[in-house]
Amino acid sequence: MLETKDLQNLTLDERIINGKNVKKLRRSGFIPANIFGLKSESESLQIESSVLSETLKSVQKSTPILIQKKGDTNSIVCFIEEIQRHPITEEILHVSFKKVDTKKPIKLSIFISITGEAPGVKNLGGILLQPLNYLSIRTLPLEVPSSIVIDVSNLEEIGNTIAVKDISDEYNCEFLDDPSSTIVRIVPPRIEEEEEEEVEEDLEGEEGMEIDGEATTESEDSAESKDTTEQKYY
Repeated sequence: MLETKDLQNLTLDERIINGKNVKKLRRSGFIPANIFGLKSESESLQIESSVLSETLKSVQKSTPILIQKKGDTNSIVCFIEEIQRHPITEEILHVSFKKVDTKKPIKLSIFISITGEAPGVKNLGGILLQPLNYLSIRTLPLEVPSSIVIDVSNLEEIGNTIAVKDISDEYNCEFLDDPSSTIVRIVPPRIEEEEEEEVEEDLEGEEGMEIDGEATTESEDSAESKDTTEQKYY
């Protein structure tokens, strides 16, 4: 379990520019931000763009962080709620933080990380499919795992699967997805086989058309020969 002293710290300034003028704020090297939660009103703040960019290299939406307003001695545990980006340049336009009570469970989605090499893929030519990329969990804010690691090195046969119910007990959280939901499975390489079958069928169809054409030609030749023979009798 993490402690607040282990969390990354962010210091935010009170925002003095709002509304349509926030473009000036961004040009001056700051990103507009809001912090809300715990039944308190949303506060308008700002953070240096360089500091936020550096923070996002190691912090995800599922990572608790410690936020302090400049000039305030109190800090509070928060999660990144939303990051708004420019649709073309992907420049960060706005960031929202949500306050949490460290003694109360929260719900959030956690990224699934795959590790190991599946023998069913390496030795049998199977394909590893991953229907789920994120898992919904409920846990205390300071016990949120950075990711859920799934080891596929025991998937030896085609058809082997790992479901939500198979996840290790090492994670101190409640998984909210259906226990029978498949996270990964090994399937046979049917796509390549189907493509080969389709090619063979196409070739057979083309050969059949040529044969029909030859048959039609022969039939026409026979008809012409018959007509010629009949004309000779007259």
